[in-house]
Amino acid sequence: RLLDDVAKDNPQKAQEAQAKLNNAVNTKLKRLGYNEIGSYTKTNIGDVKLVGKYQLYKEAQDSLAVKGELTLPTGVAPNVDNALDTPTGDGQVDIGATIIADHYLDRQHAWRTNAYAGYTVQLPDHLDRRLPVNENDSLSNDKELLARKLGDIVQAGTSIQYEFPFGLNLGTAYAVQRLGKTSYGDGSFQSFRYRLLEANTGQTLHSATFGVGFSTVEMYKRKEFKAPFQVNWAYCMPIAGVNTVKNDYMSFELVMFF
Repeated sequence: RLLDDVAKDNPQKAQEAQAKLNNAVNTKLKRLGYNEIGSYTKTNIGDVKLVGKYQLYKEAQDSLAVKGELTLPTGVAPNVDNALDTPTGDGQVDIGATIIADHYLDRQHAWRTNAYAGYTVQLPDHLDRRLPVNENDSLSNDKELLARKLGDIVQAGTSIQYEFPFGLNLGTAYAVQRLGKTSYGDGSFQSFRYRLLEANTGQTLHSATFGVGFSTVEMYKRKEFKAPFQVNWAYCMPIAGVNTVKNDYMSFELVMFF
């Protein structure tokens, strides 16, 4: 009815208003300098992670190992001009280390308990970001290249696992993870706008996991299998968290050893 009333006096203005009302989101995005939202297909490599695990101590029932990780920014970093973005990496380098302790509950090495604790440093970088105008609207015409420091990651957990002689294993685990708050260096705009970028970036997650796996590692050591690898399936249930996804999820991984 509004458009009909406008059309009586100005048909051209009515057509312009109709186009804007029918595509309100993209009209605003275009006005602020964003790419319009539309259907697309994207195929890209993610960040590459190099992992090394070294055994520090081993006896009949116990072992201690350290795992080092280096994550390289080979994925596609976030695009400041996409309001709905699907990056395949976060654009910076990570360095992490984890201590892992295993203890067997029986002489047959069927029942095993595990505990680990790790720390990952996310190194500083620079990234283009849009500066929110207020806490209710993250869309902005103002963008700037900013110094960024993603929060470091602390994680710890424990598990119990039963392994059958032919490589199949069943297990359950509990884990806690904490991601520190992201910080940005100030630029040429008001300081509070950079603090808005940092809001709600810290995360904490407590979760329980149930898993099934198959490993040829021990059979490879006994020269009963030609290649060492692992296939793992896991079902994870978040128990509690802050600024994290609350949905259950499943994961699958294939691990090759060289």
